[in-house]
Amino acid sequence: MSKLSVTQTQTVMQVQNPLPAHIGFVMDGNGRWATGRNKKRSEGHKAGVKNMQAVVEHCFALGIGCVSVFAFSTENWERPVEEREGLFDLVREYLKRLLGDVNKLKKDNIKIEFMGDLSPFAEQHQDILDGIGEVRQACADCDGGVFNIAINYGGRQEIVAAANNAVLIGKQLSQQDFEKLLYTKRCPPLDMMVRTGGQMRLSNFMLYQVAYAELFFEETLWPDFDKQKLDEVLKKFAQRQRNFGKV
Repeated sequence: MSKLSVTQTQTVMQVQNPLPAHIGFVMDGNGRWATGRNKKRSEGHKAGVKNMQAVVEHCFALGIGCVSVFAFSTENWERPVEEREGLFDLVREYLKRLLGDVNKLKKDNIKIEFMGDLSPFAEQHQDILDGIGEVRQACADCDGGVFNIAINYGGRQEIVAAANNAVLIGKQLSQQDFEKLLYTKRCPPLDMMVRTGGQMRLSNFMLYQVAYAELFFEETLWPDFDKQKLDEVLKKFAQRQRNFGKV
C-alpha cells in the first residue's frame, strides 16, 4: 500500500472529520487565569493574545477558511480604566507586530479584518485606527482566508447598523442582501462557536451569524485552550449531525 502524501492525508482527515468553514471564539477567562496564578489581570490578557495567535494559526493550517475572535466588546468600556487601557495597549502591540513583518503577513495570505464600531477610537486612540488602516492595506490582496478581530463589537449594534444601512438603500432586502451589510460579509456562514472559561452564554457576540452554528462551552480558561483542546472540540463538531431544520 502506497504512503499518502501530507496533502492527501489532510484531505482524507477532512473527509472523515469535516471542518467548520467559519469558527468563532469568545476568548473568556484571561483575568481569572491570571488571578489564579497571583498575577495581574493584564498578564492574563497578554497570555490570551499569545494563545490567540497560536490557535488562529492552527485553524488556518487545518484548512478552516474564516476565524472570528471577540477581542473587545461594546460593554467592555465599563471595565476599570487601567484594565481597559491595558487592553488597548495590547491591540497596539499586536498591530505593530503584524506591521513589523509585512512580508510574513503577505506570505500567510490571510486577510485581517476588524469588525465593530471603530469611531470611538478617533477621539483618544487615533494611533489604533491608523494601525488598523495600515494592516488592512498591507493584506488587502490576501485571499487565503479571513481573520476577523472584533473590537468595540456588539451583536445587537451590528444588526442595528445593518438595518439602518438597509433603510438608506430604500428598498426591501432579501436575507442574502441583508447579510452583505454585516461585518462578516466576506465570510461563509458561522459553523461553530467556542466559548472558553465555563460561562454558557453568547455575550452579544455574532447574534445573527450564530443561528445554525454548533455551540461549544468549554471549562478551560482561554490561555490554556491549546491546539490539542481545539482538536478535541473539532472532533466533537465532526460527530454532530446538522439538519438545518430538516429531518
